[in-house]
Amino acid sequence: LPRQVGVARRRPLLLPSRMSESHSPGEDGPLLKQAAGGAAVQEVLPGVSSKGRYCILGPDVQVLGLLLTPGETVIAEAGSMMSMDPAVKPSIDCASVTSRCCSGEGCYFASFTNGGGSNTVLSLTPNYPAKVVPLDLSSAPEGYYTKSGSFLAGLSDTKVSFEYDCTCSRACCGGQGCVRQTVDGTDVAFLGAMGTIMVKDLSAGETLLIDTDVLLAWERTADMGVRRTGDIFTMCCAGEGFANTTVTGPGRVYLQTYDIPRFQRAMRMYVLSMGRF
Repeated sequence: LPRQVGVARRRPLLLPSRMSESHSPGEDGPLLKQAAGGAAVQEVLPGVSSKGRYCILGPDVQVLGLLLTPGETVIAEAGSMMSMDPAVKPSIDCASVTSRCCSGEGCYFASFTNGGGSNTVLSLTPNYPAKVVPLDLSSAPEGYYTKSGSFLAGLSDTKVSFEYDCTCSRACCGGQGCVRQTVDGTDVAFLGAMGTIMVKDLSAGETLLIDTDVLLAWERTADMGVRRTGDIFTMCCAGEGFANTTVTGPGRVYLQTYDIPRFQRAMRMYVLSMGRF
């Protein structure tokens, strides 16, 4: 991909051969930087995948560059294409329309296939101000639960579906609703998320207590639950609501510090303060 700052180039977009001196490829793609204070939660940073199949560029509103081999197909959120090689053939993926709609995604995905005889590049970007978060599905055989509507793109056999959560406490107070989005496959999927992206690997029986709005994705081996924030005064006056979300391992958990509903509320308050609707 081209440099973030500089003049436009006439050549097609290319994946960078290496990262800058201050960054080096991580084993799982984008780097994981340990948070301040030696905490076990780590930040997900932009970077290049260890196998060179994709790169993520930019501090925010990021660009996802995918290296497509001949005949390889990528499904992506409609409207997310930024640039592509002329050899890439766009189409529509209509499989599992009902499952996608119920999971919070659009009914149709865009499909991009490398119709040429050599490797080529496809560049995608989320449809809202967001970062790109890779999920290594090959290391999570049972797949991930993800925040509704967060899916950006998927390689190979990535499948987006849903499951019902019939536990009243989780459905009403866990922040994910009664329908959970699921992402399965054997390659890599990508999510769109806002704010700073953090990741933590939970060991068996280890529990992470978080705000209901920050949970982005968690392995299906982990169990999500809820816990009361405190006494009646805490629930009413501390600003944390009636319940917090818990995730109990084993499994990997992804967190985001901001989300679309919170952004919409902030914009609504700003517009109302200007005396307009």
